[in-house]
Amino acid sequence: MNNLWKTSVNKAFYGFLAYTLLSGIIASIASLADSASSIASFASGKADFSLFDFSTIVNILAIVGFVYYFLGIKGMRDSAASTPLAEGTAQMYTGTLIGLIGTIVSIIPFLGFIGAIVSLVGFVFMMLGVSKIKKLKELNALAAKGAGQLFIMMILQIVSFVISIIPLLGAVIAFILSIVIFIYAFLGWKNFSNSELPQA
Repeated sequence: MNNLWKTSVNKAFYGFLAYTLLSGIIASIASLADSASSIASFASGKADFSLFDFSTIVNILAIVGFVYYFLGIKGMRDSAASTPLAEGTAQMYTGTLIGLIGTIVSIIPFLGFIGAIVSLVGFVFMMLGVSKIKKLKELNALAAKGAGQLFIMMILQIVSFVISIIPLLGAVIAFILSIVIFIYAFLGWKNFSNSELPQA
């Protein structure tokens, strides 16, 4: 089962980094690029009727990364079923499943608000799961350390979301925070990937 744990953690690691990079740093750049394009089109008097803008393409790629991340979490849950990590990984799985549903719903026209609420519920489950694992320092120091870093990352995600509401300045600060969030995500999942599955 330890091989499944290692493989699954690495899958979650790369999937989450891809999702975080695409939905955070690159999405911020895409948003700024689309805004600049819209302003340029308006200034030139030419309307832009393109079906897929840069932000839409980035969002679709981010969902692909989220699916890969979800499959990794599923493997983690399965491999840790009879270990002290069982409860935490089960909640992480529930959180990512709900989050994946919310992410998909949010890109459907007029359903963005519903998708955001669903994603928030998934986020809470994910935080609960990560919080449980970060308390298991004596059983799995590396996994606990990684979970602690992911917990900080999730707090920063909340801060970034709140700040992003502020016009203009909020977008700049959110962009800076997205880089910090990516670093914490990398460190957290790297520690997870170096951890061994504890015995039951």
